[in-house]
Amino acid sequence: MITTFDISTGTPRVLSDVSVHGQWPRHFAVTADRIWVANQNSSNLTAFDRDPLTGLPTYTSQLALGSPSFVLPAHSR
Repeated sequence: MITTFDISTGTPRVLSDVSVHGQWPRHFAVTADRIWVANQNSSNLTAFDRDPLTGLPTYTSQLALGSPSFVLPAHSR
């Protein structure tokens, strides 16, 4: 699960729980507009768009990979 919290009041409040669409989410990376999750035991990388106003994730796609364990976003120059 990806859990999103509202921390504006000082006490965290759950806003949403979203499935990672895989097993054993080993690592994730957050970029300006996406969240990437490496699901090690289901051998897939899942992508989520982030709402620009709320930051809430929406599942968009997945890619089959051999037991991913780390996500490192690449930046173009």
